[in-house]
Amino acid sequence: MRQNPGLRTDGHNIFLYHHPAKGESTLTVDFGVQVTRAFPQSGEVFATETPAGKVASALHLGPYERMGETHEAIQSWTRANHMTLANKSWEIYGDWTDDPAKLETQIEYLLA
Repeated sequence: MRQNPGLRTDGHNIFLYHHPAKGESTLTVDFGVQVTRAFPQSGEVFATETPAGKVASALHLGPYERMGETHEAIQSWTRANHMTLANKSWEIYGDWTDDPAKLETQIEYLLA
């Protein structure tokens, strides 16, 4: 990334989850860092985009080990509102802090 002028170096970490379709059992995960623009692939580093469309979203505030509660809240909300989740979700991790109660993670689920 340093070879591409203009890319931010302070981006937040992102995990993009590709949920398995019915009958499949493998969840694949892409890991990345936010950047301001696309850039040419260099070795094993390449630009990709989070999926476009409507999302169900929530900000998780607190320790990472409790993020499951936020994921479940989003899934419960979509069921209660008769919405269907697509096969992708992602987490954007905020700035690090030594106080787990102040950790922020944006959780997004693509809607079908």
